[in-house]
Amino acid sequence: MPNANKKEKFDFKHASPDKKKHFWRFALCFVVIASAFLIITCVLMINDKNAAEDEWDQITDGLVKYSKDDAAANTEGAVQVSTGVYIDNINTISIRNYSYDIQGVVWFRWRGDENLNPAGNIQFYNCSKQQVTVTNKEQENGVNLQAAKFSLTMVQEFDTRRFPLESAILGITYFSTLPRSTMDLVDDGKSSMGPEITIPGYSCRDHKAIAYDSARQNLYSSEASMKANSNPTMSFFMLLNRNSLGLYIKTVIALFITFLWSFLLVYVSANLWRIVILLTAFSGSIFGIVSNIMVGANLLPDPLDIGLVVLVNTYAIIIVMASSLTVMTTNHLYEKTEDAAYTAFFGNTMLKIIIAFTVLGNLVMPLSAYLF
Repeated sequence: MPNANKKEKFDFKHASPDKKKHFWRFALCFVVIASAFLIITCVLMINDKNAAEDEWDQITDGLVKYSKDDAAANTEGAVQVSTGVYIDNINTISIRNYSYDIQGVVWFRWRGDENLNPAGNIQFYNCSKQQVTVTNKEQENGVNLQAAKFSLTMVQEFDTRRFPLESAILGITYFSTLPRSTMDLVDDGKSSMGPEITIPGYSCRDHKAIAYDSARQNLYSSEASMKANSNPTMSFFMLLNRNSLGLYIKTVIALFITFLWSFLLVYVSANLWRIVILLTAFSGSIFGIVSNIMVGANLLPDPLDIGLVVLVNTYAIIIVMASSLTVMTTNHLYEKTEDAAYTAFFGNTMLKIIIAFTVLGNLVMPLSAYLF
């Protein structure tokens, strides 16, 4: 039995062909598998990130286009009511429960018909709970003013493929129960969000308000549908993005302990003594990965999309498997060969490669998923 503690420097350059073949076959197998997995994961995350930006452009640009078309439509005799939205709070965003709470104010300004009650004739789309308080109408220089405070619980599905580094499109849409022949809504261009607003876990990347015809909820509505379902509508959309890595770290923190434990096993097997409790150690590492998956899954709705959380943990399994195979190989080499120097070289070099790919993977995967 070779002395594992004896310090011998292995000269790989002048090693035998069998030793070179053994090392390169093992190392390249791991590098190819890990590289392929990282490339596939990054492509998936980048495509999903680009799709989220395309969705934002499609929603906003599409409705802006139709807003211009609708503005040119015949609304002769209808009172032109300018409207806007002010969002002063968004809280309790629950991905698991498909909901979020939002509070703010909508206002209306118009000339002419003093009996018009736009704030009293609005309804909100896709909300499970709503509380609306309408203020009294006022007049200022011949302009009628009215506002309504709202507190809504909105219902919305979230895309969890890039969770916990995902972006989300939130907002409110309200429409008048009065037809466009009576009243038409026009965006006054003054919609905004409160400067001190805090959105748990997110920051607002962009926002946009659009007034259009209610039939345009489906951007591909037919003209017949437009005529049959014509109500003035206003939407305020917000593109939110995760504001920190805090939640991501929370969901993967167990992996770092798992990695350290796996690296320690490789180091010990290559430099100190043989590992005879490999299966117990390996089981501990897998338990850490499973526990980590459950932490992330508990924050998500069911079913869990195959996305960043699952892929990061799958990559961790690849790392742990590579570490365990390295330990088994060094144990085998210690038993079957008299060359302690090659055995130590093999274990230490594989440890460096595995650590390098662990760092690389845990950098490129979240970076490819995050919307900068």
